[in-house]
Amino acid sequence: MYKYLAILCVSLFTVDAYAESDCLNQLKGTNVKSIVDTCFTFEKGNTDMAILFGTNFSHEFGTKDKPSSEAIYLKKLADNGNPQAQFVWGKFVLGLAYNKESNLEMQKEAEYWIDKSANNGYPLAMFSIVNSYVNSSALKSEEEKMQAIALAELLHDNGFPKAKELLNKIKGNNSKDDFILTINKLYQNHEKLSEQQVLDLASVFSRGRYYYSQHSSLNLGVKNSKLSKDFERSTLLLKHLVKVHKTPEAGYQLGKLLEEKNSGESVKYYLWAAKNEHSEAAGWIGEFYFCTGEKETGMNWLNKAKTLGYEYAEDALGEIEDLGEPTTCQPSWNSWANR
Repeated sequence: MYKYLAILCVSLFTVDAYAESDCLNQLKGTNVKSIVDTCFTFEKGNTDMAILFGTNFSHEFGTKDKPSSEAIYLKKLADNGNPQAQFVWGKFVLGLAYNKESNLEMQKEAEYWIDKSANNGYPLAMFSIVNSYVNSSALKSEEEKMQAIALAELLHDNGFPKAKELLNKIKGNNSKDDFILTINKLYQNHEKLSEQQVLDLASVFSRGRYYYSQHSSLNLGVKNSKLSKDFERSTLLLKHLVKVHKTPEAGYQLGKLLEEKNSGESVKYYLWAAKNEHSEAAGWIGEFYFCTGEKETGMNWLNKAKTLGYEYAEDALGEIEDLGEPTTCQPSWNSWANR
């Protein structure tokens, strides 16, 4: 994420991207854009790609183990509390020059110096942290959100470009605390939700993840986010759909969920969903019956699944013809069949 921000920080300046000058002299100045242009040599036309992926460029800072005189000079300034040096050292030397393979430890060290620079009031460092918050795909804590708001307000008060836009985005974004609170409220009021919303909410709890593309009915205002898996909540929501709305998909998903827990109760819900015209449930129950000795019943359900459009029904029927049984038979099914 911090490499993406380097592009934005560089783009705030208007100096020619390929100016040639002495790196050490530029490090003594105050123009970060000129420092980057001078101390790094980017393959023409690939500056953004270089910053993002750590390729197509060279630099004047040596290596972490064998730093150049420029790196030694910059690090001394940073150690002595110079906020611009702290920012350049963190973002461009540690975050880019020394971190072509995106090493996590190096990234953390880079973030440390950027934070230190921001705490010393350096605007570009503040912007870097704020922009990181806005563009992160992971939800941040409420504390991190408040920090980003405070920094954005400082930038805005000092007339920093784009600060107002970023501040509005931060205030409009949910923190992880907001996300968990919203999820809990949805669960508490699940009886007022649509069938699709309850299905999506049950999926979120069973997976321990929210995916915007797969759970769009919930419209939570975030892209993707993790939370603790909750089998009990997911089960309750699906049973609610089966009981109240007679939702075949809920019966099928409940069967899958219980099967993952190695529970014979899964057969009950697969069968219920199959009887309510769920094609995949019909396919599963057909294979189950055939594998546990009730071959005629199994064939009937597999043919039913085929009629309903289950795409793998033909495969199962072919395996029975060629091999004598489907390849999906499970040892645990025999004990479930005897219940």
